[in-house]
Amino acid sequence: MNYRMVPLRSLAVILFLALPSAYGAEAPSGQHPAKRSGEIKKDLTNQMMELTPLLQKLEALKNAYKKGDPAAAMDDRFRIREDIVRRAATLFVGLQYFRQVRGSEEAQIFDYSEFDAEVSSFVRTADDMLADEAKAFKSARRAYRIWGWVKVAVFLLALLGLCVLLWRKREPAMRLIRGRMVEREEAPGAEEPSAPAAAAELAPGALLLGTYRIDKDLGKGGMGLVYGATDINLDRKVAIKIMREELTKSGMEPDMFLSEARMVASLKHPNIVEIHAVMKEGNQIFLVFEYVYGQPLSKVLSGGKRISMRSTKILLRQIAAALDFAHCRKIIHRDLKPSNIMITSEGSAKVMDFGIAHVAQVTAAAASRSDICGTPPYMAPEQELGVVSRESDIFSLGVVLYEMLTGRLPYAGPDFLVQKESMNYAPPSQVIQNIPRQADEIIRQALQFDPRLRYHTATEIVMALDAIP
Repeated sequence: MNYRMVPLRSLAVILFLALPSAYGAEAPSGQHPAKRSGEIKKDLTNQMMELTPLLQKLEALKNAYKKGDPAAAMDDRFRIREDIVRRAATLFVGLQYFRQVRGSEEAQIFDYSEFDAEVSSFVRTADDMLADEAKAFKSARRAYRIWGWVKVAVFLLALLGLCVLLWRKREPAMRLIRGRMVEREEAPGAEEPSAPAAAAELAPGALLLGTYRIDKDLGKGGMGLVYGATDINLDRKVAIKIMREELTKSGMEPDMFLSEARMVASLKHPNIVEIHAVMKEGNQIFLVFEYVYGQPLSKVLSGGKRISMRSTKILLRQIAAALDFAHCRKIIHRDLKPSNIMITSEGSAKVMDFGIAHVAQVTAAAASRSDICGTPPYMAPEQELGVVSRESDIFSLGVVLYEMLTGRLPYAGPDFLVQKESMNYAPPSQVIQNIPRQADEIIRQALQFDPRLRYHTATEIVMALDAIP
């Protein structure tokens, strides 16, 4: 019989009806009923003494459920419960026979009522302890399973938090720019809305210079057509700029442009878009750039959008690193603006067109007899007089910083030079309420009309910006 699955009282009834116990046998001839009652009492007392330590083990087992997985004690639990149920059922049957024997007339001279109550109470206690242990086991098992799921959930949340933290470190800027992720893929220069006529357009699949397979047309930039292509020799994505016809039809300017481009190609820095190759074939000039997955800062700021102070600090630090690296090698950008700053899909800033765009503009202006050879809102005032220095790039960086913080330009024009000379602009803290006043002083010094009064390195702006809490 499986004592584990049979309730105590049901088992007792089964034993009482089915087992010809010694308690139920006829008394030997001449044996006094009182003597029989005494023997049964002694036997029942022994059974209670043997059952007591088992009940103590059951209680200890119940208390141990709070310290670990109850299932770990399953074998001990079944063994102890089986022993208790079997012994308690036998004790209950013995009590019934004891009551029959002491009910005889001869046995009435002995008062066994207290012992009867003691045995009855003991059996009830055993029954109650079995029920309590079963309830405690079920509750502890459920709690342990819930706690197990809680630990799994906490672990998964911690893992998710770690992934988010690592991703934020990888994309520190773009994840904080109004909660938007970089989703488009643009190549350098593709953001420019229009450009004069360039070389004949190339169809996808065309092979350029025997090395570059054209993949797609990325648009028209300020210097000419821009294509996404594949370097079939090195199996890598590149961006190719085919320069405007004005560069190829003028006299010495193409040579000046090529010289400038080759000098810029020597710049190797993680925050500068690398030039892989500078080539001239016949009257055509080609620039092969590192292909940047992302979008220009001008797209991020389009429609008056702005960037949080935290993201601005991260991006500006990278832009400043690129500028200082180039300045140390005596290369001035001369046309720093958001459309010349790429934000990669990893959240890094990469500056492009160091000096090249300026030379292209000068050449185009000469060919068209125009005096315009820069981007007026971002140009330092001395550039209109043909004077450039690293402080000129600092002025442009100050304008870019102002636009990142406020979503607008400091000088709206059209009389840019007059506005810059009088420094007629609204301080950032007056445009956006939550911008600290310390930012006003940084912008004021960066946009000084006199280059000698500006910051002299881009790192100085970064240090001043980092001092803002």
